Amino acid sequence: MLGGAKLSRMVNRSIILECLRTNQPVSRADISRITGLTPGTVSNIVSMLIEEGIVVEKGVGKASSKGGKRPIYLYLNSDVCYVVGLEIRSDYVQGGIVDLGGNIVAAYKKPTSDFGVWASPERVISDILRFIDEVIYRAGTDRAGIERTKIAAIGLGVHGVVDTQTGRLLFSPHFPFLEGADVGSIISRKLGLPVVMENDARAESLAEKMSGPAQRVDNVLIIHVDAGIGCGVFLNGELYRGMNGMAGEIGHIIVDQDGPRCVCGNYGCLEAMAGGRAIVRRVVSELERGTSSRMRDLCNGNLDIVTINMVAQAALDGDELACRAINHAGRYIGLALATFITLFDPELVIVQGEMAQAREVLLDPIIEMVDRSVPRRGVRRTRIMLGENRGNYAILGPALLALRNEHEQPESAIASRLAQARFAL
Repeated sequence: MLGGAKLSRMVNRSIILECLRTNQPVSRADISRITGLTPGTVSNIVSMLIEEGIVVEKGVGKASSKGGKRPIYLYLNSDVCYVVGLEIRSDYVQGGIVDLGGNIVAAYKKPTSDFGVWASPERVISDILRFIDEVIYRAGTDRAGIERTKIAAIGLGVHGVVDTQTGRLLFSPHFPFLEGADVGSIISRKLGLPVVMENDARAESLAEKMSGPAQRVDNVLIIHVDAGIGCGVFLNGELYRGMNGMAGEIGHIIVDQDGPRCVCGNYGCLEAMAGGRAIVRRVVSELERGTSSRMRDLCNGNLDIVTINMVAQAALDGDELACRAINHAGRYIGLALATFITLFDPELVIVQGEMAQAREVLLDPIIEMVDRSVPRRGVRRTRIMLGENRGNYAILGPALLALRNEHEQPESAIASRLAQARFAL
């Protein structure tokens, strides 16, 4: 059990590192102003971080108009060690190496079909361990200085409900054979590294929150619209998970009781009506009936390879079938989102994910349905906008969670790796 002073120092350390990562270069005075921590607290923790090699002083700024000392700029020593960010999907796995500054320095993607048939936890975990090895090996080959001894932690994003304390997957329609398996704990034991495991949509929402327009906003919903649909809920600046880690499972809100069966077993869930798989099925069905569309050119007449990316691109180009399918999905998403907005009263909603590549074709019907469904009289209007939609958020999100977790540990693997690095020198 951590004492009050030790816990407070640990939390303040995490706050300062977060401030450095998002604002560097900054001075000690800047950190105090941005975080609200006292100058003495900032000075003490920064001195510890410099001694540990995590923070470096580099350059000086201008003195204030009142005179006094010129501020010394602080930076994270980004390449002193790294974390691995990993996303496991039903169609592919992707991973990358991320430095302490939150920069992706190497990335790799592999179709799950390359692994063969996944039908047991043992097989999946074995394949994921090999994939992690491959990511680290490729990073060491492609970029000088990244060695296995510099890897401090692993962040893992996976579709489903995750017990973030144990690394156990509680519920996953796409990976039912992993339910109840201590995936995170097993990988941690095998690699000898801390593993932080999180729902994939929630992890990606963290990357959006920390690097996109939501950085300075406390109450935010970040909805991820992909093959499935999930949402990161940020209340008072903190990621909210709920009692069982199910907060933000907007994809399983029932929007049509007479709708098709969802992968979760219910009928008419948002994901079954408006997720990427539902849109692709709707488009392919229309094409099979002979509907005219440039989608035929995009898939070279092979309807088996139609993807949500193709549909989004066709919608952007004005294809009537694609626009109709995306609009249909947008109205259902707006209906579910209106419920979330009424419940949480956020300042901002960000829409991200593969389907968001259709931009206003998706966003306009969402906003229209929200405006129609949410009471507005006498209250400020929630802003709804598209996210950055960077393809690297699937790697960056889990990695940032791993970094956060490590900075909050009293005896972190990062400190251990730094000690190893000093010994090696």
